[in-house]
Amino acid sequence: ARVDVKFKSIPRDVLDKRPDLILLDLNMPVMDGVAFLGVIRSYIRLRFIPIVVMTGNADPATLEEVHHNGVTQILTKGNFDFADIRRAIGQASAPPPSEMPEDLDRPGAAE
Repeated sequence: ARVDVKFKSIPRDVLDKRPDLILLDLNMPVMDGVAFLGVIRSYIRLRFIPIVVMTGNADPATLEEVHHNGVTQILTKGNFDFADIRRAIGQASAPPPSEMPEDLDRPGAAE
């Protein structure tokens, strides 16, 4: 399901319908990908979602910041093809729901 990001927190329906994987471009309107990662990772339930970043931004500082936000893989546009995308998706896996903490409904919920 597609979620338009025009908010500073995650709506309840997104928390309830936790995606299995996020494909993320860093250059988005309204909220850039780095800010989006910050919001996603502020929710414990969403911290476990694998994120594959596809970006044209090859700035080393930005890529390092993205890496430290726990992305599964970074694909730089122009340096990957469809097979690389399929491989990244295939390698990404979220922990089973039974391994996730119980109190996951709010930002910074107790770990």
